[in-house]
Formats: sequence, C-alpha cells, structure tokens
Amino acid sequence: MGILVAALPNDVRRGWDELEYDNAGRIEFAYKDPRYAHLLTAGFTMPTFREELEWVLAQFDAGLPDGSVLDIGAGAGVTAAVIALATKREVVACEPAAGAASAIAHVAEAVGVDVRAIESSAASLPDEARKKSAVVIAQSILAHFEFDAECDCQEAERSALIVAVAEASEALVIEHTTNQDGIATWRSFAESMAEVGIYPVWETASIASGYNVLIPDVPAHQRPMYARPKLCLRFSKSGDPNDIDSRLESLLAENPLGSGFAE
Repeated sequence: MGILVAALPNDVRRGWDELEYDNAGRIEFAYKDPRYAHLLTAGFTMPTFREELEWVLAQFDAGLPDGSVLDIGAGAGVTAAVIALATKREVVACEPAAGAASAIAHVAEAVGVDVRAIESSAASLPDEARKKSAVVIAQSILAHFEFDAECDCQEAERSALIVAVAEASEALVIEHTTNQDGIATWRSFAESMAEVGIYPVWETASIASGYNVLIPDVPAHQRPMYARPKLCLRFSKSGDPNDIDSRLESLLAENPLGSGFAE
C-alpha cells in the first residue's frame, strides 16, 4: 500500500479518496490521466491481480492455439501488455471507459510492447478485431455484464462476449466466486458457453485469493473475512460438457465470499 500511495501525487490520491462510495465517479476519475490509470485500477487489486496474471500466463505456457489475443474489458491494459511481452502475440485490448485507449497506450509503451487499444464496448467492437482472435480474455467482467440478470440492460454486451468466445474457441475467464447473486453469474455464463459448444477445462481451475492492497491493514486472523476470492477457469471447444452445473457449484462452494463482505 505504501508503494502504491507513494506513486500517486497528493491531488490524485485525494481526488480518489473523495470518491470512495462513487464507483462510476472513480472509473471516470481513474482514466483522466493515463499516467495513473493502471495504479488506480489494477494497482489497488494487488496482490490478487498478480495471482490472476500468473494463472493467465501459465495457460499460455501449457499451450493455447496460435493467434492473436482479445482482452475484453481490458481496463488500463496491464494484462494485455503482460501477455504481449510474455507471448510475443498480437494483443487487442478493448475497454469502453473514456480515456482508456490513452491509458492502455501508456502502459504498453512503459512495458515496451505494441498493444492495439480500442476504446469501445464489447458490443461495438469491430468485427475484424473479434474474428481474428484465437484466445479471448474475460477478466472480472461477468458480473459487470450482468449474466443471469432479469433485465436486458447488458444483453448486447453478454451476446458480444459469447460470440467472441465462440469464434475464438478459447477463453481465459476470471470472476469472483460469488457476488450478490451467489453463484448465478458463473452458472449463467457456463450455460451460455455450453449453448455455443464451449465448455470448462476443469484441470485449469484455480482460485485467486481475492486479497487487495488494503488487506495488510487488517489483522492476519481477520483477513479471510475480507477476501473476495476469484475463480480462474479456461473454456474451450475441447472442454468437458458433462455435469457442468454440479461441478461448478461444488467448486465455488469451497471458496465463498468473505463474511466481512457478505454481511
């Protein structure tokens, strides 16, 4: 936390703190200056973000089809830049937040890689960017896309993600094990994937701790109460179509939301 705070100018830190209960305001604020967007987004989710990156890279090491990578909901482009550096693949980073393209370009330049930034929702993503991808990254966007929602508020985004994964045939997916809807988000996403012939690769399943940069301020014995664990799971045409719902429910039940958040 000290390292992160030291990297942020006082006015940026104060502006961020003033928006503590305004998620939309924080998103807008985070991308105002491309130099700090990655610190205000991915930075505050350390160390669990690093765990997620390690899992993503391990999937490429284990073998994924050759071709470009499409990161949908890429944020400030940290994951996209790391993938481009480690795999030498072409990476497209798609993020709708105003100012995101500049933030992604800043991170890519700092890392020394080329990442194509598209400031766009998934639904508005150009066809050519989607159709040429071999692997799709969906990192912490399932809940935002409101899978299993009763309304159709994010239907276009959900459909676009499903189409992109179906065309690529491979997806690396990361999301909290539970949200306000319990495990309905994951169940709905898995059902949508099954409808297009994409299934979980269960041996890739891993749980990121869900710890963030503020956890060290909590006494060690209380930290599990404030963890928001995430499931990391690959989906593929070569995945297992059997007993998806029961296996998913069993896996997620082992890693519930910390009681400090659940309350």
